[in-house]
Amino acid sequence: SLQSISSPIVANAWIKNDVNQILELYRKSTSLLLIAGFGLFLIIWSQIDHLYTIMPNGDFYSAGKTVVLILGISKLLDLSTGVNTIILSYSKYFRYGFYSMFILAIASVFLNLYFIPLYGIYGAALATLISLGLFNLFRLWFIWYKFGMQPYTLKSLWLVITGIGFLIVGHYLPGSGILLLDIAW
Repeated sequence: SLQSISSPIVANAWIKNDVNQILELYRKSTSLLLIAGFGLFLIIWSQIDHLYTIMPNGDFYSAGKTVVLILGISKLLDLSTGVNTIILSYSKYFRYGFYSMFILAIASVFLNLYFIPLYGIYGAALATLISLGLFNLFRLWFIWYKFGMQPYTLKSLWLVITGIGFLIVGHYLPGSGILLLDIAW
């Protein structure tokens, strides 16, 4: 949704060459997506054991708990880069957006071919984390290099520290012994 809302704003700002508006949107989107991402990740990760308990075949799926953690971190990294895709897509360097997607696809295939035989499903999650991380790192660097914009401020650092703090607190909250009450808590 945020990408859909941001597209016309970024396109219009590029037409006006209003880099300050794009930078402001870049930073606000990063903050918003970090808050939403950490919120969802907190809900899922702090209650994952309870969720496996109420799931049909939860014992079978609970073996993939580490996969959920790795994929959650990869999605948080992706969300933390804000609307970098939109910024690049509507700029005069839009071709580099396509090239980075192509490199992401190639990296995903090769990393999966390498890690899956070694680690199975964990390897697939690790390949996703690495390929998305490199993909977003390239886009962050490219936008900074070409436009002098980066989405992070001290507020971003504070959001990450707060999110990690809430994850730790959520993990150590005492349980009541009543499954649904613990999930709500």
